[in-house]
Amino acid sequence: RKGWTVAGSVRTVMADVGKTNSPYASALIADRFDTSIGEMGFLLNMSYQRNEYNEQYAESESLRPLWGTAYDSLSPQLKALNGGVGPFGVYKAKYGVEQGYVERPSLNAAYQWRVNENLDLLAEAQIFNATEHRQMDVLDARAKDGDVTLSNIVLSPDGTSIQSATYTATDPALGPWGNDSVNITDNSHYNFEAHWHQDRWRVNASLSFDENKFHSQWYRETLRFTNPSTYTIDMNSDLAKGAPYIKINNVDLSNVNNYTLREFENGKNFDNSKQTSFSIDAVYHVSDDKFFREFQFGVRHTSRDISRSYGYRYAGWTGSKTIALTKAPTGDSLDIVTPKVPGVTAPSWYRLNLDSLLANYDKMLALGANSPSYSGGSGGWGDLIVTTEDGFSSFVGTEKTAAFYAQFLYGFNVFGIPVDGVVGARQTSRQNDG
Repeated sequence: RKGWTVAGSVRTVMADVGKTNSPYASALIADRFDTSIGEMGFLLNMSYQRNEYNEQYAESESLRPLWGTAYDSLSPQLKALNGGVGPFGVYKAKYGVEQGYVERPSLNAAYQWRVNENLDLLAEAQIFNATEHRQMDVLDARAKDGDVTLSNIVLSPDGTSIQSATYTATDPALGPWGNDSVNITDNSHYNFEAHWHQDRWRVNASLSFDENKFHSQWYRETLRFTNPSTYTIDMNSDLAKGAPYIKINNVDLSNVNNYTLREFENGKNFDNSKQTSFSIDAVYHVSDDKFFREFQFGVRHTSRDISRSYGYRYAGWTGSKTIALTKAPTGDSLDIVTPKVPGVTAPSWYRLNLDSLLANYDKMLALGANSPSYSGGSGGWGDLIVTTEDGFSSFVGTEKTAAFYAQFLYGFNVFGIPVDGVVGARQTSRQNDG
């Protein structure tokens, strides 16, 4: 119908779990009207959404047989369980917090022009973007890595798996890690259409452009404790009902001097895609009751460019090169992480502050470049931006297709029974470069 249309909405979602607030707003305006050069109309729709999340958990992974020094430390009676493979134990127990937000602005616009009763034109634009800031913090104990041995073993009631045990190792895979990432998605679509008809002819044409981008960068830290020789994992503790309870022996997690920076990683991933598409179709209506009913023909063409750039680098410090967390470039500005899982008494631990990390990133680069215990990835630490690697993780490519078709529709009657069909041909060509 002609005239103005205006609509809008505002709402928010407040979650008790995680104490998040996620607002949403949208607005629509449209009008259809007559002019001296034909009937016109437009529609504009805008929206904004921000989803906040704050997930907190305590969990274990993968009951499986022990191996290596962990299996060797078992008594002969325990080794004989489960047909000789020994008792099953958790591979990993962990506490975690995953928090962040995603912002999604969008725009949809359309303009239609009916030039006359035979010709209609349409132009459309769609833009949808998203920006996510995500922070993950995990304190985990990988109970079977390294030269770990088990003691104080208590089996579950069924006698096949380990309910609780003390784990001892020279350098246990035990400690916090954190990952900060930014993910940016940009999508746009533009389309133009023309529709014409007169007498027996119908012609439809369209031209569209699509561009899609996904850019991601992340910073990951791995921390360790000083002298964490033993820890306990209890799958049936009153301090963690329905979840694993991790007790780190002989380490005060509230004392920042008990932390070291074991490893730091920085990476990026850029995915890009552009596509142009064109099509035109023509139809000539011959008759409703003769043998030839309709002729159709048309052309198609698409051109698509894609690329991916991926790179990462890491550096670690052990032994004589161990770095106390307080001596790290951002060691004077730390955050405290505390999972809040109902029924679970979870510990608090320290982590690097992201804002301070970015403000002192030149010092972190120098630390990575100054003879770490080990390093690797697609590039060194002498560059401000991570170098992307050549090979299967990075690529560029172009695909072009073209097609032409022609067909006719026919129909006739056989002893009063209507028969109809289509006869046609299509030719397609494709070119790929990469």
